[in-house]
Amino acid sequence: MNLLIKDFLHFYYINCTRKSYLYDNIESSLRLLNSSFKIGLCTNKKQDLTEKILHHFKLDKYLNLVVGSTPGLKLKPDVEMLQYSLKTLEANAKNSIMIGDSCNDIIPAKKLGMKSIFVNYGFGSLNKSIQADFSVDKFSEIIKIINS
Repeated sequence: MNLLIKDFLHFYYINCTRKSYLYDNIESSLRLLNSSFKIGLCTNKKQDLTEKILHHFKLDKYLNLVVGSTPGLKLKPDVEMLQYSLKTLEANAKNSIMIGDSCNDIIPAKKLGMKSIFVNYGFGSLNKSIQADFSVDKFSEIIKIINS
């Protein structure tokens, strides 16, 4: 691995929680969803960084599965990470929802026949050719969509 990348990843691992913060109602929404559904997190962020951030915010207890960037799994927008998540959670794509903030989240969901929810407040964006089934401005709106 390139020395600069290795140094950056080491620095990021040490500091990844310093400027991270939770969006409003994340913990209460995850707690509510976790009481009725299996929840998996599927991210292109490195696995160890993801786990550290989740543990820091005490959110790991609400998740049944965490799949981050690891050798052997192709990153999103490839479908491989989502397929792995569905299989591990013993879930059917048609009965599952992908929630994300970029094309990399919505594209594989569509390919697998999953419903998708785009969060407008995240770091990513959608281009006009890719549309999610739903779009929300607050995480708590997801509860309303799932309950309808």
